[in-house]
Amino acid sequence: MRFTLLIILLFLSFASLKAKSTWTSSLSLVQGMFEPKKHSLLMVNEHFEVRTNAEISEAMGSVITFERGGISDSPGIVEKNALHLELGTVTYERSLSKSKAFNYDFLSPLFRFGLIDNRLELRLQSKGLSLNRNDFNVSNIAPGFKLRLFDESRYLPSLQMISAFSIPFESIKSNYSHSYKFLINKTLTEKLNFLVNLSLNFDSFDFNSGREFTALSLPYVFDLSYALTDKFTILAEVFGSWSSSNELGSSLGLAYGATYALLDDLIFDFTNYYGLNDATTDFGVTTGLSYKFF
Repeated sequence: MRFTLLIILLFLSFASLKAKSTWTSSLSLVQGMFEPKKHSLLMVNEHFEVRTNAEISEAMGSVITFERGGISDSPGIVEKNALHLELGTVTYERSLSKSKAFNYDFLSPLFRFGLIDNRLELRLQSKGLSLNRNDFNVSNIAPGFKLRLFDESRYLPSLQMISAFSIPFESIKSNYSHSYKFLINKTLTEKLNFLVNLSLNFDSFDFNSGREFTALSLPYVFDLSYALTDKFTILAEVFGSWSSSNELGSSLGLAYGATYALLDDLIFDFTNYYGLNDATTDFGVTTGLSYKFF
């Protein structure tokens, strides 16, 4: 009898240990299932795929960022060691009242080179070749940089800054200028985006009268854009500028336009704008291309 009781006690002890081991293994398995993974979700062709951060960076390396389209400059920093060219093919401006003056700009380039990935790019810009009723000349060139200050969050917009210094040519009436432009961008929905450009410009002018003066201006642009497809985007803008000079005046106008991706690395843009007061060009239209070299 005692031997039988001993056998029963040994069996119950073994069963208890086995159950405890199984429960511990199950708990470890559940904990492993909920352990955070060092991966992120990347949306590709409307399907979520699990990618490492390095793979996402490599995938993003093939994306072209462009500023053309509308009067505003769009956010986005060229990736490190990449070179982008944005070329205004033709810009035409016309004053329908008073002097009925016109102006053409041809081949207006903007070169952008990524220096620090997603943070800093170097820039070189010009209005290219300018033609009007009086002369034909080469526009000033403006070296500068673009810096990302804050990233967009759930409730706050992103903030970037563009600074440029214009180097003059003798045939251009604007001797030099220095500008700071702040780009405030907020994504409203998957397809709708709101952008604000606020600038501070210091310009020195010589109107061929032997008199020079420095003007302070505060340009602004409010831009609302909507992506109709993954290649085609339309936009509408209100733009203007306050100037400390009575001779230059304060401008105000409306613009609309569109961008279309011809290829993965080639974007076409079109913009039409109208002035709403005497200090603004009555009518203007511009077209251009944005291309990623590497």
